Amino acid sequence: MKHNLDTQLLVCFLEKQGEFISGGALAKKFDISRVSIWSHLEKLRKEGFEFDAVQNRGYSLASVPDVLQGSLLKAYLQRCDCAMPVFFHEVVDSTNTEAERQIAAGLDVPFAVVAKKMTAGRGRLGRSWQSDNPGSLYLTFGFKPRLAPQAMQCFSLWMGINFCRFIKNYTGLAVSIKWPNDIVIQGKKIAGMLAEARIDADYTRDMIFGVGININGPLARFPKELQDKATTLEVESGHPFPINHFAARFIQCGYHAYQAFVENPNPPELFDLWNEYDFLRGKSVTATTRTDAFSGTVSGIDENGHLLLDLGDGSVKKLSAADVSLSSSYQA
Repeated sequence: MKHNLDTQLLVCFLEKQGEFISGGALAKKFDISRVSIWSHLEKLRKEGFEFDAVQNRGYSLASVPDVLQGSLLKAYLQRCDCAMPVFFHEVVDSTNTEAERQIAAGLDVPFAVVAKKMTAGRGRLGRSWQSDNPGSLYLTFGFKPRLAPQAMQCFSLWMGINFCRFIKNYTGLAVSIKWPNDIVIQGKKIAGMLAEARIDADYTRDMIFGVGININGPLARFPKELQDKATTLEVESGHPFPINHFAARFIQCGYHAYQAFVENPNPPELFDLWNEYDFLRGKSVTATTRTDAFSGTVSGIDENGHLLLDLGDGSVKKLSAADVSLSSSYQA
């Protein structure tokens, strides 16, 4: 993946971890003048970076922006050896829609689209997605798994539990997955996922996989009707996270999870991991489909990723798609 000079400069500073680098050394490394180096650093300053400059020592990176910034995100991605191209947008209608456009234009896969803000974000069942929080990550992967449709039935669940594991390891927070596509902390949503695929008779031609995750920011940034239903990692932990570093590692996690699934669409650890992170297991819920509503106790998922709902009369309902809400006794 090619990187612009701003990204390459930031990689150098990140590698030095606060140590000084002379303007001459940077000029020699990139075969440009010291004046050009100074010009690029001034440009980065205007974008929220701070550099210390000391005569006869050079420059050091003092601080980075606390919002998503394309060059810094790509510098972190380069540092963690993510081989997948990532396209950053300040504003886009929808990262899913942009990924669809790129696939239609013949862009090689896998790739990822990241946006700082979406004007027409969409969620599951065509719902709109609140997508103007500067502390959130809006991300879509473009894939061509070339697997039979039946082999892809657990793919979203697999991605979800890998993201749960990553978030837990990165933040120390106790996260769970709420079937089929939400990541929650104590029942409050921090992330949602949306997979959309074009399927031929015997294989999945291509897929876009969108994720939105609330990393930093107070609850006041959400509409009032969401403030008791959603949260951010900052709110739950009590401190903000370095959003560009987090985003790069999160993207790397998604890339590796996809690669692992394509190599083995029946990951042996899937069900153990699901049981570890399953938010609904053992809870009384109401599951609403397009035609019916069922009440019962969740007992897990089956080999196809269907929700298993014990109806209390000795029968178990298998659901491939439904909106699931907790019964009143389990509401916070």
